[in-house]
Amino acid sequence: RFKATDAGRLRAEYNRLVEGLALRGDLPALPDDILKEAVPGN
Repeated sequence: RFKATDAGRLRAEYNRLVEGLALRGDLPALPDDILKEAVPGN
């Protein structure tokens, strides 16, 4: 139960970081499918 919660929190935090970088324009040019699937610990 805790593992699933932690994984969800990590995924949400990672997505927020990626979105923040994209908004700033610092994100390297990567296809959307890679950005959606490349979650550490996945």
